[in-house]
Amino acid sequence: MRSHIRNHGYTLVELLVTIGVIGILAAIASPMYGNQMDASKLVKTRKHFDDATRVAEQEFVKAHQVEGLGQPSSLPTTAAEWIRRFDSGGSAVAPDGGAAFITNATGDSITGAIGVNWDATNETLTLARPTYVDVAGVSVEITSEGLTTLP
Repeated sequence: MRSHIRNHGYTLVELLVTIGVIGILAAIASPMYGNQMDASKLVKTRKHFDDATRVAEQEFVKAHQVEGLGQPSSLPTTAAEWIRRFDSGGSAVAPDGGAAFITNATGDSITGAIGVNWDATNETLTLARPTYVDVAGVSVEITSEGLTTLP
């Protein structure tokens, strides 16, 4: 009598085909994943910028109302104080790490941090969204007169 020995497992060809298919899928998915990550980072930077702009405009309106009642101005007096108003919990993080808001006039194109510059003499706040993830940066100047987009 003849006994049949059954081998359980995969042949070398089956394993190579499987590895090839996985490699092709990875090659297709990798650029798509990178593009999705870049889009996510850009959305986060824009959100920080838009939120800070909205908060700053509200602060100027509130200060104008307070001053109209004969009270002293409630505007922050330094860029660091403005940053605390934008990120009261201190937990906002830039898309590529680090603080979401920094005290300079241009922002940080490496991390996507928003630049905050306060001119106390003219009571002018400048917010700068840096050039980040291949999208041009933009700066706005906010005063008691309103918001101006800078060239």
